[in-house]
Amino acid sequence: MKDIPRVFPVLMYHQCPDDFESHLDYLNRSGYRLVHLADVADYLVNPEEKEFPEKQAVLTFDDGYRDFYDRAARLLEVNGFKSRASICISTDYVSQDAKNRKMWGDVPAMTWDELRRLKGDGYEIVSHSVTHANLEEIKDDAERLRYEIGGSKRALINHPELGIENVPFFCFPYGAGWKTKEARDQRINDVLRQAGYIGALRAEYHTGELWDQYCIPRCGVSTLDDLKALMGKEFSCQP
Repeated sequence: MKDIPRVFPVLMYHQCPDDFESHLDYLNRSGYRLVHLADVADYLVNPEEKEFPEKQAVLTFDDGYRDFYDRAARLLEVNGFKSRASICISTDYVSQDAKNRKMWGDVPAMTWDELRRLKGDGYEIVSHSVTHANLEEIKDDAERLRYEIGGSKRALINHPELGIENVPFFCFPYGAGWKTKEARDQRINDVLRQAGYIGALRAEYHTGELWDQYCIPRCGVSTLDDLKALMGKEFSCQP
């Protein structure tokens, strides 16, 4: 498969921004439809053969912070986008219960029950490794690489309350993944394929960069100005 320079808009959030409702209002007024990665998998896997899906975008939220459950999900629902986001989960950080809630630094993580409720509402779950390890730093350790990539998928599928049958996408912690074609490491690709992933998300996309199904770029969003700049420039449907 050839590399494709035209990217589908996958937007990367971490914590829910204070002005998140204005982001959703902008997307609504601009005519964007929010979809899951699975909805546009054909394009992401075979972009040469599929029509570019105009006026569609994917919202991804990394790490599984509690504020997605408490705030972002509610804002998505009241603005007409219920379940229209993909949550990237590092499985070791999901808490067993609210009394023993794990933390990302000083930021609370979600519990398995909160993740179960979101899955039941229709949110897409994406693997984000087990321990949030930087795969670029462990790529020479084949066993650790298989654990981080495959272990997170198994933890999500095997959790008795989630009801997840498959996890087709992996999200690189720290945005790792190959920024240029020359920097790609086939060993990581091989582990992703062996684990059954059809695509992998990285970060730090710049207009015109090459990408493929295991190097799907995302753009980080923090403010409404960030979002407007990205949607007005990076994601125009011009080749």
